[in-house]
Amino acid sequence: MTLSRIAATLSSTARRILDPAHDKDQVVEACTRTLRPHTLRLNGRTSRLAARLDHQQIGSLSINRLHYGAAVTVSPAEPDENSFLVSMPVRGRALFRYGSETAVATPDNAVVVGPYDLFQFDLDADYDQVVLRLDRHRVETVAGQAMTTGPGRRVELPLSLGLPPALLCSLIESSMSISTVKDSSWQHRVSLHLEELIIESLLIPSGDVATPFQPRSPGGIASLRVRRATEYMLERIGEPVSLSSVARCCGISIRSLEASFRRELDTTPGQWLKMKRLETAHRILRESDPDGTSVTEVALQCGFFHLGEFSTQFKSRYGTTPSVVLKAARIR
Repeated sequence: MTLSRIAATLSSTARRILDPAHDKDQVVEACTRTLRPHTLRLNGRTSRLAARLDHQQIGSLSINRLHYGAAVTVSPAEPDENSFLVSMPVRGRALFRYGSETAVATPDNAVVVGPYDLFQFDLDADYDQVVLRLDRHRVETVAGQAMTTGPGRRVELPLSLGLPPALLCSLIESSMSISTVKDSSWQHRVSLHLEELIIESLLIPSGDVATPFQPRSPGGIASLRVRRATEYMLERIGEPVSLSSVARCCGISIRSLEASFRRELDTTPGQWLKMKRLETAHRILRESDPDGTSVTEVALQCGFFHLGEFSTQFKSRYGTTPSVVLKAARIR
């Protein structure tokens, strides 16, 4: 399961901030600094915390694993916050209250807490979570661009997210994996693009617009938009590409962009780009010198930042692995 893999990776590679911590003031101070200001109350017969916190900062977002080791209630210390928090439980159960809404968080239901209203979290002693922290300004800016409403507006996300989407988990894993790349300039640029994609995956949960399939049109303005969009994506095939950036390039909304792709190509922009990335990777692997090329280099060159995901998608498409294709190039 992808979320379990994310949690395990954080525990083994991220910065360990608490391990374990029993003092309440120490725990509050560390979690306030890492996530957001809050107060903490121990519940029931619990008399001792055993808090663990792992933290990985990637640009303005952070990915964290937090387990209090006790039943606790978390409440705000300030009425207005600067971050969105996505709590994705690995195990346990918690009751989240945000404004007038309530939701029960379980491994089958992640929750998203915004910065605008008061919140309260009642966590049981087993509650172990991966917490994604997103900067409020970045979320509002990306939302303004994606929805063409302008930046700075209040962004309402549903409290209940359901089972953490595979796309969201994949983007989180990709963000974590690029931290090992030594090129800091490339790493910074890519991390910003991935952050935008993560925010978009929350704004547009399915990544698709439910548009009925229509016969392909013979031409006209829709074809021009699709052609412009495909050219834009091909020019950036090695970079994370957000739907909002493609839509802006074409001068249309995300909904219109996706409707045009469905009508013209019977697919979505994201699916089309993935196909082109796999085709490009396959061609490069077939034509490369195995002694001077690695699968990882080709994956990054084609916009795949998680090697395991690249290998899985490649095998699903071509029936073999990237390494086998690369080795076969020596024979030809």
